[in-house]
Amino acid sequence: MSYWIVDYISNEVLKRRQRYLGHKMRNAPFKFQPGDWFAFFEAHGWRSKEMRYLAAEAERVRRPFPLPRLAMLVWGLRGLFMSRARRDAYKKFAGYALLEPA
Repeated sequence: MSYWIVDYISNEVLKRRQRYLGHKMRNAPFKFQPGDWFAFFEAHGWRSKEMRYLAAEAERVRRPFPLPRLAMLVWGLRGLFMSRARRDAYKKFAGYALLEPA
């Protein structure tokens, strides 16, 4: 059986990246931005067998996610005012998927 490991970046992260870093990243734009990432691969014959989100893996192996100190401070402050559901959603913004043929 064949498998495929691919990076996953949520649409929300891509939008934020464009808004905050667009001018700095104009020479390295993201070209792959399907509306529904999982549906795109399903339509092309692949389904997600396993998903590993970066934040969850960082917690699992007890290694903090590598962000600059200012970003960690902002993240921590924002987390104080977010609902638990919103914090959990943030943990699924980026990761890796193991795909298998559908």
